[in-house]
Amino acid sequence: MAKFIVAFCLAITVLVATHSIPAGAHAGLLRSEPADGASLPAMPRLVRLWFDEPTAPRFSSARLFDGTGRPIEPVRVDGDPADPNLLVVHLPEVADSAYSLLWEVLSESDGHLSRGLIVIGVGMDAAPSAAPAIELEDQARPYEVLARWLLLGALVTLAGGVVIVQFVLPNPGGDAVTGTTKEILLAARRRIWSWLLVCALLAVLAAFALLAEQTATLRTAPAQPSASLDVLILILTKTRWGVLWLARQFALILLLIVIYTGRRAVMREGEAAKPTRATANALCLALIMVQTSSGHAAGITPNTALVVVVYALHLLAASVWMGGLIALAAGMLPALRRREHATRYVHTLWRPFSRAAALSVGALVATGLFATGQQVASPDALLTTAYGRILVGKLGLVAIAGALGLFNAMLLHPRLATPLALLLRRPLGWTPVGPARFHHLIAGEIAAGVVVVLATGILTATPPPRGAEFVVAPNTVPTSLTQSVDDLVVTLTVKPNRPGQNVLQILAGSIRRPPPAEIMRVMARFTSLEEELTPVTATAEAVDKERFLLSGSQLKTAGRWQIEVVVRRAGLEDSSARFDWVVLPPGAVRPVLLSKHPWRQFLTVAAASFMLLLVAGLAAMPFVRRLVRHRRRYGSPRFVVNARPRQSDHTVDNRLGGD
Repeated sequence: MAKFIVAFCLAITVLVATHSIPAGAHAGLLRSEPADGASLPAMPRLVRLWFDEPTAPRFSSARLFDGTGRPIEPVRVDGDPADPNLLVVHLPEVADSAYSLLWEVLSESDGHLSRGLIVIGVGMDAAPSAAPAIELEDQARPYEVLARWLLLGALVTLAGGVVIVQFVLPNPGGDAVTGTTKEILLAARRRIWSWLLVCALLAVLAAFALLAEQTATLRTAPAQPSASLDVLILILTKTRWGVLWLARQFALILLLIVIYTGRRAVMREGEAAKPTRATANALCLALIMVQTSSGHAAGITPNTALVVVVYALHLLAASVWMGGLIALAAGMLPALRRREHATRYVHTLWRPFSRAAALSVGALVATGLFATGQQVASPDALLTTAYGRILVGKLGLVAIAGALGLFNAMLLHPRLATPLALLLRRPLGWTPVGPARFHHLIAGEIAAGVVVVLATGILTATPPPRGAEFVVAPNTVPTSLTQSVDDLVVTLTVKPNRPGQNVLQILAGSIRRPPPAEIMRVMARFTSLEEELTPVTATAEAVDKERFLLSGSQLKTAGRWQIEVVVRRAGLEDSSARFDWVVLPPGAVRPVLLSKHPWRQFLTVAAASFMLLLVAGLAAMPFVRRLVRHRRRYGSPRFVVNARPRQSDHTVDNRLGGD
């Protein structure tokens, strides 16, 4: 059995690695042919839509409406075997009018439906759509949020509880554990293993509920008006989300069996076997990897695999802190009601856990900074979107939970309160919260954590604001640029300056009269400064001696580009002018509220710096402990103004059982 579990966990790792392709959690339209707002003499029979991630053509659809809002039929959507990011929309012949093409696509990553709109004028002008071309679901579906909350909460509690029974709880069979303490530890282990069994069962049921909700949603979608069973089979066999759902569910069922086996052993013998606990740890890690691979992390490019690993570390840190706290409370809070033994139990269990929780909070801060930089494009994206506002609320709740945890840590380790006591001129051994509030602090920290998990569940069902529309400010978009190179003055203009089909006008004239040589050729080289796209070079057509036109879809995405214009003249070296150009995103450009400056790089550096400080602190801990032991053994003079005799930690902890 153990070998099978190890093999399964390795298979999960391979599955995650092979499926960690650029697949964002919500599909966004990169460009279209024809472009949004294009004016054409006739409607093309094929409209091509490129998205920023692979989509599921079987569950994608498009609808065409004329200027009066009347639907035009028939419209069919196909995929492209050579490009999973491309959808091809087949349109009928239509009369002259302004048409709106409403598309709806299913994300291969986490099964979210995304919607958008492009406007095409046939025989008349059509301005770009006033609404954003990427118009995702405004609100998360309530049943989806509930299922995701229950599933995520169960996974967090499972992983944290497994860490508690493996690394925090002392072995009740050890020589150092005797008498009443042994009885309390045995009872706590039984309660925690029972709690883990409930959480595993809840996770299995929540995953089934999530699948049922997804099936019901897609069954009513225009692209798939078929029976529920057919839709269910297609989801599980034809989508990446379905494959990862199967892997997660299989791992959950295995974990349920392992926990049931461990609980039986604990009930009989007081302790589960080491292979059982190790297997539970391995399955929890596999579940964390699958969970992060089926969410927003899978849509980050480049370095998708690295992002998934960092997100997995983020979820693991949250599990150790909040999931471990919930499991420990479920096992130990009933025992703390016995006031005569409360101090001993706090020393035995809560103090070791507080160290693990502090480490987890540090890792949570570092990985959270990194995740924010990856998912939220700019400060404006944080302040003006539903995702950003929910994230701000979540961060506030995390701060509250962290403050409550810090008060708990001061009760368990009174030395942490020494700087605050000196600042407030309080006696050494003072803590900002009385020990009688210990139970209330634990309950408050758990309550804040439960709401944080709920906010996270909403975030996983909400589109992250990481598109170009959140970093492109109106004042940074040029209408034309001019540059002097050698004796040439080169002017560049791009219209309509949207992703997709554009017309470049290049004016190149010499300031010398007569010109030293005739222009033989003008070329343009396009390099994206934000996406991993292969640079493209194209040759412009001469309109006259100094004016050249280039039509094409070289500008594939919105954002920053470098356009290098090379002018070739007979008998002279090539003259090259490099223009930093900004392509407008589809739809209307959002105004600047605070700042649209991208902060991914800044937050990534901040996260790496914080993580390095955390690692350095961990490395220094043995030396600090050695120094503390040395000072306790040999003593050192203390010079404290108005200090009272210091109470020992034991004296402070003796009050924890009182009300």
